[in-house]
Amino acid sequence: MSTWSHRRSLILLGATGLLMTSTYLIREPMLLGIGNYLIVEDSLHPADLIHPLGGGYDRLDYAVKLYKQGYGHRIFVTGEDDAIEYRKYVISKDVPGRNLFPDESKATTTYEEALELKKFIEHHLSIKSVIVVSNPYQMRRARWIFDKVLGNRVSLQFTPVAFEVARYKKRWWADAKSRTSVISEYFKLPYSYLRYGFM
Repeated sequence: MSTWSHRRSLILLGATGLLMTSTYLIREPMLLGIGNYLIVEDSLHPADLIHPLGGGYDRLDYAVKLYKQGYGHRIFVTGEDDAIEYRKYVISKDVPGRNLFPDESKATTTYEEALELKKFIEHHLSIKSVIVVSNPYQMRRARWIFDKVLGNRVSLQFTPVAFEVARYKKRWWADAKSRTSVISEYFKLPYSYLRYGFM
């Protein structure tokens, strides 16, 4: 092998190693960025209603925590198959039943939850502000849907369940449930835009 060929091989090997090292070093920040894009979190102030979206008891626990901290005096619980159990669970956390709404829910999607909330607000005009609670990676889609359905009818705030107590992890790629959530949201976002964007 000539001296030039040897040098060229060393340069190529060094460049490959540098590229691989750089890719490894920026991998985690890139993956975190992918997950973080889905997270929407407002600075909270007290509202008339707290609405944990259906799908998990960690959301209910966080809604109850906000309720007990004075961020809202009523909780709106949705989820077709689980709403009754969710209501019982929230009551077991020392929230009076009179502060839980609605009596039943038929919502099976985030969009339907927003529609149920809209209908409730139309019959309870005193409600001017709502805090929406969900898992971290659902928040961007939830905000878009609730803004689309409710418009300027109420002031909306969005807050995810904190990673410390959520079923989902900040390093989403290393956890099966979190990985599924992030990947599915990147399919659900454009689907929601296409399905509900012109309604």
